[in-house]
Amino acid sequence: MLLIVLILGLVFLGISRVPRRYRLTLWTLVIALCVVPWWGFQWHSHWSRVSWWPFVTGPLRFRDVAVNLLLYIPFGLFFVQGQDRSGSRVAAAVATGLLLSLATELTQVYSHGRFPSATDVVMNGIGVLAGAWMARPSGGHAPVIRRA
Repeated sequence: MLLIVLILGLVFLGISRVPRRYRLTLWTLVIALCVVPWWGFQWHSHWSRVSWWPFVTGPLRFRDVAVNLLLYIPFGLFFVQGQDRSGSRVAAAVATGLLLSLATELTQVYSHGRFPSATDVVMNGIGVLAGAWMARPSGGHAPVIRRA
């Protein structure tokens, strides 16, 4: 856990020096490094360990919920900042973030030490939504109309 906090701190301190178009890629790599079980990987699945119902099944710890939320806020922020002005960037960010979350949780099915959870996917999606909402041009508020 301390390693994850250290990595996140270092990335956030140096993220302003990274060109905007590379920030999403960098943050996706941070998520993969933090979430994918790089050790203890097994060639057989553990579907019985999956917590299928968000906030109901499996161990529910405030720390895990908070980390999942905070880990994906920058993803939504960088996704929206890196897109052009057309289309629904918030919806695209949430859809992409949920796909990334599902993919990383799926890798945990093949680990003895990790517990994939629908709660994690939901909190990751909420984190992406929060970050994407904050990155909107109006900053999450109604746009200011100026008269010429």
